[in-house]
Amino acid sequence: MKENIVPLDYALIEFQGNQFKGEIAPEIYRLVEQGLIRIIDLAFISKDQKGNFTILELNDLTDEQYSQFAPLTEHLDPLFTAEDEASLAANIPPNCSAMMVLWQNIWTDNLRRAVANANGRIRVHERVPADVLNEVMAEIEAAKK
Repeated sequence: MKENIVPLDYALIEFQGNQFKGEIAPEIYRLVEQGLIRIIDLAFISKDQKGNFTILELNDLTDEQYSQFAPLTEHLDPLFTAEDEASLAANIPPNCSAMMVLWQNIWTDNLRRAVANANGRIRVHERVPADVLNEVMAEIEAAKK
């Protein structure tokens, strides 16, 4: 079994009032161009006032919207399942939209290779959520007073 696969991360980015504008695309593209991440899957959720949702794949976007994300399509592989989409859509309030994005942190691959070349093995690799980190930092600051 190959152990040296770079893990995947995903995010659900909400936009109030179904007002997704695409300003995020250039920043994602910058991260891809710098070799920091590789976009694996990308889809959109649109939710109406009643809470009914629609999933939009890239090919469902308008030509203008699609053109903003076209540079990111080189490595796209549709890995979000219908179950994933429904589960993520449940997190979005009515009359909102969201972008689901799945990516690899390519920069970690060089570290993984260095560890393997040193006969090491990454045993645990996890992410500390921002809210947990903020809470810990607040506790540290409070203890200093």
